[in-house]
Amino acid sequence: MVKVTFRENDGVRDIIEDLCDEGIFDGKSDFYRFASQYTLSTALEDYEPDYQDFQNKINELENIKDADIALGVTTDQYFQAFDYAVSMRGILQQSDKEDSQIINQALERTNQFLENEFPRTYTVQDLE
Repeated sequence: MVKVTFRENDGVRDIIEDLCDEGIFDGKSDFYRFASQYTLSTALEDYEPDYQDFQNKINELENIKDADIALGVTTDQYFQAFDYAVSMRGILQQSDKEDSQIINQALERTNQFLENEFPRTYTVQDLE
């Protein structure tokens, strides 16, 4: 089953843009970082978010209409995998770069994905 991300959902995309316009987040990438930390903190009991002022941000969002809709979509279990797959496809389709550059970019993005999504796993420890 294919899940819809905010990129294809105008209503949710508008909510996220409003959150950024209101200064709640510095931009969409800042929202992604927060949403990722939010997902991990709700899914894992012992997870300690490393997003600065995480709890303050949650308190702020509780008072904003429709913020829960944006968080619900972006913290969907398929969201991060979809986001990763789209960025990898973009990297691998770059015909104007040498193969070694494409491989290095893909490896860097994969390592970043692992560090963001699975920060305390043995795989990430092996990266360091």
